[in-house]
Amino acid sequence: HLRAYISLRQELYDNTPSLYEDAQKYRDLIETICWTETDLQSLIARRLRYSVPRLAEASDARCWRTLFASTMDGEPGGSFRYIVDRTLHRPREMILFSAQCLHTAALRGSALPMDQATITTAELEYSRGRTHDVAAEQRFQYPDLLSVFEAFRGMLDTMKRAELEFVALEVLAGDVVVGSRARRWLADHDEDALIEVLWRVGFLEAEVTRRPRGEDGSAYVPYHQCTNLNIRNVRHFRIHPMFRAYLGT
Repeated sequence: HLRAYISLRQELYDNTPSLYEDAQKYRDLIETICWTETDLQSLIARRLRYSVPRLAEASDARCWRTLFASTMDGEPGGSFRYIVDRTLHRPREMILFSAQCLHTAALRGSALPMDQATITTAELEYSRGRTHDVAAEQRFQYPDLLSVFEAFRGMLDTMKRAELEFVALEVLAGDVVVGSRARRWLADHDEDALIEVLWRVGFLEAEVTRRPRGEDGSAYVPYHQCTNLNIRNVRHFRIHPMFRAYLGT
């Protein structure tokens, strides 16, 4: 009398064709869980309400303002927009970034709500950790992917397709040093295929001139927000904000 549940990240499901070859037979048994930006803010708020009894009846927005300063210079959407843009809309990323901010605030002796300096200081360690984590998630399909990410260190974060193709060709031609295991799977890729890999793992965002757009109205969207986009027709790309602090872009 047991019922089993299996939970898979979407990218693992997508990369295991045998799971969905006959998906129509099992559609009623599958539930897809997608986290919106509102859900992610609510997640942090619920954890804060649990930890701080005086906020038990506070709204999600008030909980956020208790933890983070609302405004940030150069960020029209404030601290929430800044932080959520540096995630792939995964709950643990919001938790990790928030926890890193709290740790940084403790080291700096900063009071709540945490200010912009605390958030941007915490971002470097968060970005380093998440860049390594994303590469590790792909270690079976794309070993040494981190060394491919390193090819973009110090570059401008936004680039035209021709500029991106040039970097990809440098990697493929061996002009940029990558790991030996990466060299093996790269042998089966051309520049378009490598760009596709970087898009699918979340490293790149693609510019769209028509809907769907990002939830903030941005012209650039990551793979998880627009899985059906044919990026071979995309003319402009940018490195996802989650990776930028670590790579110094």
